[in-house]
Amino acid sequence: MALQALAGGNDLKPYRSFWHHQSAVAAFLAFKATGKANYKTVAMQNLESASTTSLGIRSLGEVRAKLMGVPAVQENEVLPIREWFQNVNALLAEWGIRGNKFEKQVSEVRECLKKTDDAKSFERGLCLLGQMLGAKTYRWEGDGAPDGLWLFEEWHSFVFEAKQEKGKAISLKTVRQARTHEERARKDGLIPAGIKCTTVVASDQSFLDPLAQPHSPELRRLMPVQVLDIFERVTRALREVRTLAAATSEEELQIETDRVYRSESVFFTQVTAELGEQRLADLPIGK
Repeated sequence: MALQALAGGNDLKPYRSFWHHQSAVAAFLAFKATGKANYKTVAMQNLESASTTSLGIRSLGEVRAKLMGVPAVQENEVLPIREWFQNVNALLAEWGIRGNKFEKQVSEVRECLKKTDDAKSFERGLCLLGQMLGAKTYRWEGDGAPDGLWLFEEWHSFVFEAKQEKGKAISLKTVRQARTHEERARKDGLIPAGIKCTTVVASDQSFLDPLAQPHSPELRRLMPVQVLDIFERVTRALREVRTLAAATSEEELQIETDRVYRSESVFFTQVTAELGEQRLADLPIGK
């Protein structure tokens, strides 16, 4: 409660960071003395708060990662957790923490993502899914353009080519088109310089045309069923955050949103890893 009273003003951030750190130390000592997991959770939450109010102290994030049992962020990386949370929170505010608009929006996204044979519907679903994951998104109009953009602030970006062609193989034409998407997004000023971009071909086709294989080493492949799986996971996470939002301060909600999204494997670093797993070039060659 005392920490909540220090919520205002940038000048107070160093003090807030210090007291969050002290609270984390106290909670960790209580965890070591009692073995109660809830003290460990409180320690991690306060370390997260200390990190977000003092981004220059990288060791705080490293200690938190050690407590969580996850790899620490590289020394030259600062995760845009605050910006990511604000994107999630803004979507939640738009969809409502009360009333039935939220479930209507969720149903709409699900139906759009199921319509893989309807390009515009699927692209809309992909755009809304990105927003649910905390990304900034963009949709182009017209043929030949990317079928969507997700931008996780200064962390990573994704451009999509959603393609359902007749036959079982992803064609050379599709691959060539997908290879132009990053250039288009950068030319349009949608991906800041220095931000990494991954091009993802969303398709359930089973093979890659032999002529396309040499042109696809940097492309990634995501099946529509995987897109739906990510959607269901982030829906569970967003529902839980929505339940917490009404009775939780914004600072606490950021910590809880981080925890919930990680538990469903839809935190933006986890999604980045998942979308980069399957190389298009590793598909079997076929016609």
